[in-house]
Amino acid sequence: MQGRCYYCNKELTERTIKRHAKSCSVMKKSIEEKMNYTKGVREQFIISMKDKYNPSLYCIYVSIDAKLQLQHLDKFIRDIWVECCGHLSAFYIDEEIYHDNSDEQYEMNFYLKDVLNVNKKFEYEYDFGSTTYLTLEVVDIIQVPNEFSQVEVIARNNPEEGKLNNSPRDGVCGYIGNKDSEKEYLPGNNNKYKVSNKKPIHNNDAFSDFDDSEQMIENSFLKHHNKFTNSFIHTFFQGYIFF
Repeated sequence: MQGRCYYCNKELTERTIKRHAKSCSVMKKSIEEKMNYTKGVREQFIISMKDKYNPSLYCIYVSIDAKLQLQHLDKFIRDIWVECCGHLSAFYIDEEIYHDNSDEQYEMNFYLKDVLNVNKKFEYEYDFGSTTYLTLEVVDIIQVPNEFSQVEVIARNNPEEGKLNNSPRDGVCGYIGNKDSEKEYLPGNNNKYKVSNKKPIHNNDAFSDFDDSEQMIENSFLKHHNKFTNSFIHTFFQGYIFF
């Protein structure tokens, strides 16, 4: 795999891209310069994303504000790599599942800083019919000024010959990609992201007021059953179930 750094434009390989994303001198200089007039400092995660089954083909490194939520990382992945027909998605972190907010359980309203830490490996799935599987890892945590971009691309693999779109979802479902999708995430962008104040309902949290354990189990089963049913129906009407 060949890629490049979005700060210094250096050509990278599968073996060097991780190390460079953590140590790019141009990125560090940019951060240091902004530190001279900052009004505060915060933490930023550097996260690698790869195609789970073809890790040597597609790779992106993203820098993201640790005080943002899973929903913001989900949006980044959708915008850059996978969005086609509004399918469901989910993160898998420490054997917990965080579904997207379409069911109004707001499981992706968890703050990144509360579920992730350095060296944490986790997974992501988009579309539970013709699924795209990604593996992610927090490779570093850096200090940045508050004025620093909240979400930006640090590095990405170069387009592969014969691939229509530079994405692990190439050729799947209705995905056509958008070459301009990464523009809003380029280094130095000034985009501001709104954090939702809706409290996430996750696992047994939704049933903490029930004293009856059987009722808790029943409701938990129904919750996850409904998620599966909704995914199945969504997939059916996209035309992926054949009899």
